[in-house]
Amino acid sequence: MSQHNRKRHTLRSDAPAGGRLSDQGSRDRLRESRRGSRDSRQRKVLGSSEPLRRTSATSSRGERRYHQGSSATGHTGRVSQPELRLRAPRRPRPQTESVHVERSKVAERERAAGRPGSSAHRGPGSPQLRSHAPSRSITGRGTERLEKSGRKIPTKASVLREQDELEDSQGPEASRKSKEQRETERKQVQRRNEQRLRIAKYSGIGALAFVVAGLLLWGTTLVANSGLFHPGTIHVQGARFLANADVERIAAIDPTSSTVTMDTAEVEERLMSNPWIVRADVSTHLPREITIEVTERTPAVKVEGRGLNWVASSDGRWLGYYSEETSSLVDPTGILLPVDVSDFNIIPVTGIIELEPEWGESVEDESLQNVLAHLRGLDPQIVSRVLRVTAPSVGSTSLFTIDEVELDVGRADNLEEKSAIILAILEGYSGDVVLINVRSIENPTWRGLSR
Repeated sequence: MSQHNRKRHTLRSDAPAGGRLSDQGSRDRLRESRRGSRDSRQRKVLGSSEPLRRTSATSSRGERRYHQGSSATGHTGRVSQPELRLRAPRRPRPQTESVHVERSKVAERERAAGRPGSSAHRGPGSPQLRSHAPSRSITGRGTERLEKSGRKIPTKASVLREQDELEDSQGPEASRKSKEQRETERKQVQRRNEQRLRIAKYSGIGALAFVVAGLLLWGTTLVANSGLFHPGTIHVQGARFLANADVERIAAIDPTSSTVTMDTAEVEERLMSNPWIVRADVSTHLPREITIEVTERTPAVKVEGRGLNWVASSDGRWLGYYSEETSSLVDPTGILLPVDVSDFNIIPVTGIIELEPEWGESVEDESLQNVLAHLRGLDPQIVSRVLRVTAPSVGSTSLFTIDEVELDVGRADNLEEKSAIILAILEGYSGDVVLINVRSIENPTWRGLSR
């Protein structure tokens, strides 16, 4: 059974018992089925294999039309049917009159509200602006769907009316607020742009300054290390025992260094590492002069040790051994030249045994440390008259003057009081005193010559 016959059978089965169709839709379906059967008969007669084209156009009565397209050259002896074209559905014309009416109402409301852009602000004689955009209306299938669903069809006039009502509800304050917001946003954007420009400007200036500073530093370093500032003249000050050549040898200043970049602290440390120098001050004078000021230790006592007479300074550092032949101090390391001490009084100390001196090291023997403490703390008038010292122990330390007066001083404590007592006895009993015992300052004693 063909498709059209099935449709016909279906339509006939749907028909009422009386043989009459109850509604217009049923009649239309019956008419379409009859037309379909007629078209199929025509295809059989014409013998064309081209399918019939179905248009989507719908007439006002709801009927659908079928057309057969055939070429002008059909079968021999048969006249071809003219080709029927599809027709676009007719769209109802927009209701322009109602749109113009709605627009005029909107303009009247704007003039009454006095909003910017209305005809009231343009003046009574100024022409009204009209929109040249083509008006659109909702037609066709969308209209049919809205009509069937029972919803109201929106038009352009209704949309404009809703917009006007929304603006009327917000009032003129909304427009002013929006303007203020736009102005605030514009100022914020402007401030951000200015800040970016300022940051970029300062960054560029900083980078340029960094480059210029680097170039200046590089150039300054290059000039400072050039031969213009190499050490030329070295001045040595404060040396009594050491020769200037010895001081320069200890300083070990690099001749290719620069007086601008020289590390004077390092040179001072090298100088003070020698036992003869207790303090050193190094200064540079542009372009090529250097001044070295030293403070030397003073040789105080000499004591026998390891078969040699070793000399110790007043603050307890071993300076070298004493040579009787040259009356000088010899450096056992050979770094320094022999130091002449013939014009200086070095006090010999006896009674100390098992002494092991080391050049440049501190004195460790307690008896010798006690002797050096007396020489540092007693009155200079007494120390200048001391000829020799015996120190078998700390409590048995005795000083012998050039007048052959024995000063039994014991431990190095209360040296100021002991100095006062010794001077008073020597001045009061000059020439008669041979022994002064000041081990105890509470009960000092002295002994003179018997007559």
